[in-house]
Amino acid sequence: MEQIYIIASLWLGLAVFSAILAYHLLTQTYPFVQDSRLLLSVLENTYLAMNYCLNAVLSHEFKEQKIPLYPKSFDIGIRLFELRILRKYHISRKYLKAIRELRELLLHHKDSPVEFARKDSFIICDEDYHLKIISLHNVKEYIHIAQDFIEACMKSKESHDRKLQRSA
Repeated sequence: MEQIYIIASLWLGLAVFSAILAYHLLTQTYPFVQDSRLLLSVLENTYLAMNYCLNAVLSHEFKEQKIPLYPKSFDIGIRLFELRILRKYHISRKYLKAIRELRELLLHHKDSPVEFARKDSFIICDEDYHLKIISLHNVKEYIHIAQDFIEACMKSKESHDRKLQRSA
C-alpha cells in the first residue's frame, strides 16, 4: 500500500508541475514570443494538471480502499470521481466540466485539418469548418480553474485525512 501512496504523491507532484508550467508559459513565454499557437501548449499543460490531480485523488481513495481498482481510462476515471468523490470532498462540478471541455478541445485539435493563429487567438476548424476559438481570455480562465481544482483537492484531502486521524 505504501507504493500506492507514492503513486498518489507523484500524480499530485505532476499536477502541480504542469500547472506551474502552464502558468509560466502564459505569463512569461507568451508575452515574449507573441505566438498564439503557444496557447495550445498552455491548454495541454492545464489539462494535464487537472487530469494528474484527478488521478492523485483516485489513487489516494484506492489506497484507502474507498474505491475499487479501475482501468486507467479517462472516461472511467472521471465518472468514478464524479460518483464517489465530488460529494465526499465537496468539490464543485465546474472542475469536471472544465476538464471535459479541455479534453474535447485537445481532441478537436488533434483531428482538425485546418488551424491558424489570429491576434490573441488560435482557431481550430473541423472538416465542416466549424470553428473552435482558443483565446487568451479563455486560457486564463482555464488556468485559474485548474489551480482552484488542485487547491480544492489538496485541501479536501487534508481535511478528510485529519478527520480520519481524530477518529482513530
